[in-house]
Amino acid sequence: MNEDRLVAFTDGVIAIIITVMVLEFHAPHSASFGALWELRHEFIIYLASFLTLAVYWVNHHHLFSVVNHVSAPVLWANMLALLAMSFYPFATAWMGTHKLTALAPAVFYGVVNLFANSTWVLLTQTLIWDNHKQHEKSFLLRQSRNKAAWSVLANSVGIAGAFIWPPLVLIIDMLTIASWFIPDRRIERHLAQTK
Repeated sequence: MNEDRLVAFTDGVIAIIITVMVLEFHAPHSASFGALWELRHEFIIYLASFLTLAVYWVNHHHLFSVVNHVSAPVLWANMLALLAMSFYPFATAWMGTHKLTALAPAVFYGVVNLFANSTWVLLTQTLIWDNHKQHEKSFLLRQSRNKAAWSVLANSVGIAGAFIWPPLVLIIDMLTIASWFIPDRRIERHLAQTK
């Protein structure tokens, strides 16, 4: 199967997830800046989740710009990644409602991050299996997989840290996302060379 259909489908699903997430916002009950300020925790977690999904979307495009063919295992690994991302609206709403300081919502948010990063490891690994004969592509894919494995470790630390101070989940997630903010420059160079 050509990767274009998979990328287009993923684009649509991520757009829907972000739309559902923003629909969780409810207008303040009064028309004052104070009422808006009371929603600051919801805005903070929404922004964090939006950035997380945006980073996944950008890196997904870069990842699939390297490959020309996707197999059934890649399709299923991609669906599993979308499943993980689909939990962000619920996790975001729950954590935002409790002002980022409640343990259970923070741990759940951390588990969603962990699930999403774990599925990214699986997705990149299935792409490596599909492209193992193309050494340069396989190398580029391994770099993304290794970075995702470190993200899994960081999110595990974040979940453990939540038992000390729940906002650590969000802080560690944002630090992890920052490392993904600029996609792998080697992929950029590879794309420039192949044009």
